[in-house]
Amino acid sequence: MSDKQSTLSGIIKEKQSDESPKNQSFNENESSTIKEKRQLPQNPVEILKLTKSGGITLPKLIRSQLEEKQLFAFWKEDDRYILMPVKEYEIPDLNLLETKKKSNKVEDSDTKAKKTRKKRTAKQKPSTGPQPELTKYFPFPLENQEKIQNAVEASFYKLIEIPPKIDEVIERIKYIIINYGIGKTTNDSRLKHTIVLFIDDIISKVPEQDFTPILEYLSSKIVPNIDSTFLREQSLITLCGTTLKAQLPELALSLLRQVFAGIDSYDQEFAIMQGIKSIMKKLQSIDVPLSEDFQLTVQKNLSKFIIGKSKERFIEVSESSNNEQIILSTDNCLEIIELMQNFQMIDAAMEAAQKLLERIPPEDIHIEDVRAKVNSLRKHSR
Repeated sequence: MSDKQSTLSGIIKEKQSDESPKNQSFNENESSTIKEKRQLPQNPVEILKLTKSGGITLPKLIRSQLEEKQLFAFWKEDDRYILMPVKEYEIPDLNLLETKKKSNKVEDSDTKAKKTRKKRTAKQKPSTGPQPELTKYFPFPLENQEKIQNAVEASFYKLIEIPPKIDEVIERIKYIIINYGIGKTTNDSRLKHTIVLFIDDIISKVPEQDFTPILEYLSSKIVPNIDSTFLREQSLITLCGTTLKAQLPELALSLLRQVFAGIDSYDQEFAIMQGIKSIMKKLQSIDVPLSEDFQLTVQKNLSKFIIGKSKERFIEVSESSNNEQIILSTDNCLEIIELMQNFQMIDAAMEAAQKLLERIPPEDIHIEDVRAKVNSLRKHSR
């Protein structure tokens, strides 16, 4: 074989060697990668470019839709990196990735979360001005109480800003109710009652601000959805007083009527008396002038438990009433008359006492007490 033929044979062998199984496998994988092309989004997109310092500038269109100093939750999901706008008050409920290891000591997630919340609260808490009183807001224990306390405290400082961040706090309240409710009647009723107590304290501490949107939200969305009859009544009574302090007479009157509608539906005297004494105690603690309509509503609804619903000029019948007629025992009637007298409804109290004296039998063990009350009120009315 000539040298030329030998050289040509060598070239052919080398080419065959390049097409070995190993190289064939590589070519097949490359072909497979091309076939398994990623599914890219079909909708219009904008391209983000990572800077050398690791920063990303969001497109103007996106920035215009976000809040100033917007926070994002960032995570990887399969082959995608996801940015989700979040609120500051949602951070305690996120599963935060620990990016730095300060020591070999491992802290549990609850301890880390507590430290994070304490740092955040310390930054938000002003050194002067009104301060929250958390013990007032939590008369009953709650699930997730520490998280709720931190959320309420942060909301307090948002409301004492000038101007107050009312819309943001309403969103925070929604978040608290949805995320910290556990679906149990007792706990969730307590949670809603806590929110009412918190807002009542804010109105007392910052009376010069207009919190009408929050009070309307509580009266229409929060209180009606309290499942516990007792806590719904207590929340209505508290909110009635709050709206009086906030100088919202129409809303206060609406809440007052709801209170008495609830009391009117009770079929046990102790529950009726408990409700009456609670609303009267609240009204007597509010140092604001009451409208004529408001006072007349109180008078009518107290008198009806002494005189009965058949006396039309005394009665403001509630549509939600389940009872044909409610007339309490003599001793309870005397207690209501005393409440009316303390509320400076002297004429109405005297008339109610006279009607009570007319309807009770002579053998009633309290008849002398009723006669004494009539005489006493007669002297006061002169």
